[in-house]
Amino acid sequence: MSFPGHGDALVPAGSLTRNRRHHALVNQACTTRIQTTVRLSSLGKIQLFVALATLNSTIGHAVQDLIISLPLHAGYPAQLVRDCLQLTPNVDNLLLVLPSFSPVTVLQGVSLPRLRTLSTNLPHRILLVFLTLHPSITALALDACGGRNRCPLRNLNLAHFSDLKCPAQCLEGLARGQVAVATVHLTRLASTATLAIRALSTSPLYSLAIDFFSDDYDILARVVAAAPLLRKLKLIEKPRVQRRYHHARRPWNDLQEWHRMLLQLPFLEEFMLHTPIRLSGPRRPEQVIVNSWANGTTRRAARHSNLYHISILQQGPIGDAQSLSHWFRRRGLWERVSAVVVDRDHSFVL
Repeated sequence: MSFPGHGDALVPAGSLTRNRRHHALVNQACTTRIQTTVRLSSLGKIQLFVALATLNSTIGHAVQDLIISLPLHAGYPAQLVRDCLQLTPNVDNLLLVLPSFSPVTVLQGVSLPRLRTLSTNLPHRILLVFLTLHPSITALALDACGGRNRCPLRNLNLAHFSDLKCPAQCLEGLARGQVAVATVHLTRLASTATLAIRALSTSPLYSLAIDFFSDDYDILARVVAAAPLLRKLKLIEKPRVQRRYHHARRPWNDLQEWHRMLLQLPFLEEFMLHTPIRLSGPRRPEQVIVNSWANGTTRRAARHSNLYHISILQQGPIGDAQSLSHWFRRRGLWERVSAVVVDRDHSFVL
């Protein structure tokens, strides 16, 4: 459900007296369709929702999935966001996108006892108290930390998190041995995935999506060492300025070694790779690459017993377009079941 802004509201505000406007708003609160999913993308929509939910508490109490997304470079009244959250105490999944200059008190006094999933771009210092007071959260997705030093969340007891998505430099202090699903982003040129992978080595990890730089030639070996029980793996190459004669080298160029590493993930079922370069070409077709990764480069090579899906997102034929292909193993043979051209912002979902 997406609430209209004031300009779209059913009640015109211009010519009505205050009492008539209030009466009309009460009628609207009584007739508003109750929804479990609410999307609020402007101040006007939040204001209308708060007004209606204040008059009819069922509107707010019914909400389980709440999305609040405001323009990132415009000011807003933090109290309005707090009011909105306080009127939706049964929220289970919360997506909160607010300007980075939001006051540290924006979540003060907010209690969402049923909250399980939180995704937000707020600086981590703003979340410190909120996360402490919400042990019900099991899935957390964070953007950039917002600080220059250690992540302010690193000393929290976050052992209850099983699904964690955050920058690499923060994950080292957040992972507490119970993470089953992890997404690790490199948000700084100086970042590396090494410490993040090491921090996940004590977790029962079965799904990992992780950024890496093109000169991180041992990325797969480190994943193997830290998470040998993985069932799903997605590697996302981040662009970095390369020296003149090293631009073509990538970790997977040695097909035999890449195959050997994948065999050391014996439970792996799905593997996805995103690279900004063109991986395949006339001299090395995509089918050869996929078969080599899964089955090796020789007839005597061992075949991966559980791997059944390989997906590749690579540089497309023109401009900023990308080529996305999905390969599946059928009766022992690898077949490309789809190949499409997508834009550069395509969501490459694991």
